[in-house]
Amino acid sequence: MGITNAIIETDSKQVVDDVLSSTSIPTEYGHVLRKCQLVLQSHSNLMVRFIKRQANQVAHTLARASRFHASSTSFDLIPPCIEILIFNELS
Repeated sequence: MGITNAIIETDSKQVVDDVLSSTSIPTEYGHVLRKCQLVLQSHSNLMVRFIKRQANQVAHTLARASRFHASSTSFDLIPPCIEILIFNELS
């Protein structure tokens, strides 16, 4: 992967708990979790942690905006929906 010491943050405590759990979930969600667990096991420099939505406004806003895009989207500039949030975080 070429990543050194990365932290994956999510505002879903349930997802963090499930990814870090050894319990098998026999659903499509469980299959995705298992793939995530395998990636984490093979890359000891990756970490998953819960962060409150208030502290993760940029990701939350992007996730909400993504509902209006049917396919993946690339941006050359900061998307307008998060521009002020990033500016505020850097101030």
